[in-house]
Amino acid sequence: LASFYFLRRYLDEERAGDAAYFSASAILGFLSHLEFAYLFGAAGLWSWLVLARRQGRLFPWRSLARLHAPALLFLGALYFKDLRFMVQGGAPPRPYFEVVRGALSLCAGGPETGAFAWAGAACALSLALLGAAGLVREDPELAVFFGLLILALPAASLTLFKPRYLEIRHWLVPMSFIIQLEALGLARLLDGPRRRRALGVAALAGVLTCGLWRTYKLLELGRGDSLSALDYMSSHSSASKLTVGSDNDFRNGTLVRFYAPFMRPVKAVRYCEQGAWPVNGLDWLIVHSFAFGQSAPAGFRVGGRDYSLAAEFPYAGLSGYTWYVYRQAGRPHA
Repeated sequence: LASFYFLRRYLDEERAGDAAYFSASAILGFLSHLEFAYLFGAAGLWSWLVLARRQGRLFPWRSLARLHAPALLFLGALYFKDLRFMVQGGAPPRPYFEVVRGALSLCAGGPETGAFAWAGAACALSLALLGAAGLVREDPELAVFFGLLILALPAASLTLFKPRYLEIRHWLVPMSFIIQLEALGLARLLDGPRRRRALGVAALAGVLTCGLWRTYKLLELGRGDSLSALDYMSSHSSASKLTVGSDNDFRNGTLVRFYAPFMRPVKAVRYCEQGAWPVNGLDWLIVHSFAFGQSAPAGFRVGGRDYSLAAEFPYAGLSGYTWYVYRQAGRPHA
């Protein structure tokens, strides 16, 4: 949003200070999340169209370079230093329409999955379209920017790159501008006749209520409480050294190794990767899930050993996952 603010200021007056502020905020945006590329790409195309029209030249190079060159140079350096080595290890494969539905639902405070996600997506889409219609009439030039950021560039990225793994969080930048269109749509409803105002009040109350509930759950659960899970294993084991395994060595093993030094009471933890589990089995087995409200099996047998569900540590959604912690049957309790 800071980048967008300084971008508009620069296009209004073309002051060098606003270009510098835009470049600084763009660099911070790339450092925060690479999906900032959606906004930077839309800003590049939109600024070219606006400046070309205002200056009467097809390629206003000097104005464009002042605005975008610093961030482009930084992005090039970041690519050669780091990004070219990046590998997407994996994720749960999801159909594109499910990701789009979940993203729209979140824009209205709704759930990411399930039947209510359709309602949330419909609410967000209706308000955004209403806001977009008003924006096209009142400021068609600005509407082009929103169209590039929300529609054109995401569609182009899906068409060109055909990502195997797609997550809602990959679209957080376009989603933040969908929410702005929703706000414009709500404003149009609240500024209309009585029936439209009543509809606007109801929509605003629903969005706020859902958003506050999601915020509460995020504060309560976060992205999953891995440290509490390790504390639980430690406090419920009489052994001084714990063996822990899981159904995904990369996702869960990384967290176990990171949080193990902070667990209380302090105990030695050996994470055992699949294929290298002890002959006598694990003390604890972690099973992870991205689903909400899913009931985990009370127990199962793996590697010739029986494991029973001991505790679960849910997450609030969007990023993270739930841990189901299983204890090997017959192991002594603390």
